[in-house]
Amino acid sequence: MARLLLLCLLVAGCSRQAAPLVSPSGAYSVATEISGDEAGPTRRLCVRLRVTDLVASREITFQTGASDVQKWAAAWSSSNALVLYSSDIGTMAYDIKDGRVTERVPAAAELEVGRKAYQQKYGSRPRD
Repeated sequence: MARLLLLCLLVAGCSRQAAPLVSPSGAYSVATEISGDEAGPTRRLCVRLRVTDLVASREITFQTGASDVQKWAAAWSSSNALVLYSSDIGTMAYDIKDGRVTERVPAAAELEVGRKAYQQKYGSRPRD
């Protein structure tokens, strides 16, 4: 019985799926999850974005290259772009439009959004 309880606590404590974050406009929410073998050898154990278009009631999945083995954090910018700070690939911004997710280099303000998300998640600012 004690082993079963310990196993349940370990599985629950190691879960890397975060609660969905709703965009400032309220049009989207995003949940993060970690990919498995289905993502291929170079994207295994990387952050996957599961974006829900709350207006059109559809879901968009986008596989990132940010490794879960490194530290990462996600947040919405005030311009409705999703920002992903990653210790291994840097900070990326994602625009969602017409059912598509587009990855791009973040603007200066979005870089700060990523740093603040990291600080909120880990309790200290990133070293970059």
